Amino acid sequence: MRLIILIVLLVSYKLSLPQLQIIDSIKNVMSHQNGDELLRSYHDLTRSYVNIENYDSAQHYNKEIFDGLKIYPDSTLTVFALNYKGIIHLKTRQLDSAISAFSRIISYIDDNQSLIKHTIGAYGNRSLCYDQKDLSHKALEDLIQALDVAKKYNENQYVGILYGTIAMNFHAQGDYQKAVEYHLQAINIKKELKKKRSLAISYQNIALSYSKLKKYNLTFEYFEKGEVLFNEVNDQLGIALLNHYTGSTYLTLYNENIPIQADGKMSNPKLFLDTAIAMNRRALKQLKALNDQFYTTEVEIKLAEMYISANQPKVAQSLLNQLHQELQNSYSTRESKVASLLYQVNKLNNNYNEALKWHERYTIIEDSLNNKHVLKEIGKKQAELSFIKEQEIMQLKHQHEIQQLNRINEKKEIIVQNNRKRRTYIIVVITLAIFVSLLFLAIVFRRWKVTKLQKETINQQKQLIEKEKLATEDSINYAKNIQDAAFTSPTIFNELLKEHFIYFNPKDIVSGDFYWATKINEKKIIALADCTGHGVPGAFMTLISLNILNQIIADHITSPQKILEELHLRLQKRLNQSQEKTSKHGLDIALCVIDKNEMHFAGTHHSLYLVRNKELIKYKGDHFQLGGKKSPNFSTKSIKLELNDIFYIFTDGFPDQKGGLKNKKYFYPNFRKFLLSISELELEDQHQKIKEEFINWKGDNEQFDDVSVIGFKPL
Repeated sequence: MRLIILIVLLVSYKLSLPQLQIIDSIKNVMSHQNGDELLRSYHDLTRSYVNIENYDSAQHYNKEIFDGLKIYPDSTLTVFALNYKGIIHLKTRQLDSAISAFSRIISYIDDNQSLIKHTIGAYGNRSLCYDQKDLSHKALEDLIQALDVAKKYNENQYVGILYGTIAMNFHAQGDYQKAVEYHLQAINIKKELKKKRSLAISYQNIALSYSKLKKYNLTFEYFEKGEVLFNEVNDQLGIALLNHYTGSTYLTLYNENIPIQADGKMSNPKLFLDTAIAMNRRALKQLKALNDQFYTTEVEIKLAEMYISANQPKVAQSLLNQLHQELQNSYSTRESKVASLLYQVNKLNNNYNEALKWHERYTIIEDSLNNKHVLKEIGKKQAELSFIKEQEIMQLKHQHEIQQLNRINEKKEIIVQNNRKRRTYIIVVITLAIFVSLLFLAIVFRRWKVTKLQKETINQQKQLIEKEKLATEDSINYAKNIQDAAFTSPTIFNELLKEHFIYFNPKDIVSGDFYWATKINEKKIIALADCTGHGVPGAFMTLISLNILNQIIADHITSPQKILEELHLRLQKRLNQSQEKTSKHGLDIALCVIDKNEMHFAGTHHSLYLVRNKELIKYKGDHFQLGGKKSPNFSTKSIKLELNDIFYIFTDGFPDQKGGLKNKKYFYPNFRKFLLSISELELEDQHQKIKEEFINWKGDNEQFDDVSVIGFKPL
């Protein structure tokens, strides 16, 4: 509907030269023009710049017309200038300003028959503005007003087009019976005028309305009439769209299992599907030849729907995948339809995971479209109120202008009588203004001096803070180097474990997690610990714990249980833990000792996961905190090793991290499921997958804790 109004109702001229050449030729003669002649050149330039969509230049020259009309009044040029003012605002989506301009044309022309076409155009263009603001009832009122004017002055060409446009408006609102009544009126007028292409469009549109009324015999009758006329005028786009709409009607008949009578016989609905596909394939070929992307996409979606109905899911999926690439992230009704059809195709192919993915995508798009609809309705109500308010303001402004004019006339008489008093008053005011200005400048200058001094003080403080911050960061970075040196080097890990990975991701520069490994008496010892806190406090605990572990190994203690007992006692002593004094410092640890073909595990608040034969086995640590007040009894789990066993030890940073769509913790069940899903990959690939999973889960959230995961194969 909008396209028809723009083409038919905007006042335009047929141009014989390219627009840029026309603009140059107009500018060449303007230097020799003045008065009324110059204003008409300004109008021609405005029209040309609108045609090439250079609205800034168009607005500039249109303003020149209004300025000139103050000196050289001209009713026709006034209408032209108002018309293009409205068009420019319409094109640049300043709809309220456009409505105001077209309303002024309607009130300005009134019954001036020489300019009546501009009245019709103004109503039509204002209707388009209301349509774009979703004020459909106001748009319809203006179209009916335009129709009444066209009928009154026998402008039959506009009458026919307006009947068709109003019919399409009713069709869009779902009143198909009313749409048919107006289409029939348009057809009668266009037949008299012998406008074949316009008549073909009306045949096609009334067929679509009859289809909605389920009067299919009339639908196909008017489709055939439209096809004859489109072929006569060689309108390839019209032929292509008619094939598409006819094919879509056959699909409706097939889906609803409705037989129709043809040549005295009842057609089989099952044959309609083949006809629907053939006609839409023909339409698609014609549209691609015309390089029309908009309708091409529409027909491809309809074809995919038909292929699904014809039980050709592979053909449908291939077409839908291509459409998804073109429409993805557009959040449009077309993308929603493609997602819905991909859900159906994957469901038919028993690809339930893919079907679920597309159903979720469809739901997301629909939610977005529903939100847009709600906002659109709110905007519609606001627009109605805004328009009413604008009309009230315009009326008040007009009354105010009249009152102001009366006051000006009264003041002129008073000014003549009191001229001398006014001069004296002006001198006093100017003197006072100079005095106030000097006083103000003095205050500003004084304030400037104070501000400058404050700024210098602030800059000095800022430099001092930045210096202290840099010193602190240097100290923490140096502490990180010390901590890195205390951790077991990659070389030792490579010697102890041929296949392994370490994912180590501290929350801050220094970490409260640490990993450690050594070898004594042919026994390989691997540990991963989480000290209380993170950052600098946690880093101090790691250095204390690592020092104690090295002392314990130096005392030739290799039993996991004994190592934890000694670590607990020595931490207690270091941290002054006693019955009288309690500290919250301590650590949780997972400790593994590999002795030939056997693994011994002991831990506190940390578990050991074993993946064997595609199954994950969990070995829980004891519920004690090392270095705490209590005196725990530690237990050891022994595991006979098999080839291809994979073990995982980890701190709680990953499972406790919040993220995902619902901003919840990752949790241990999800962590176990994820480890099992990647367990068949090479360990280096597992390392990369764990890193990507954590980053994707965390998203924009803050990292809550240090994150550490070690995976290894003992054999």
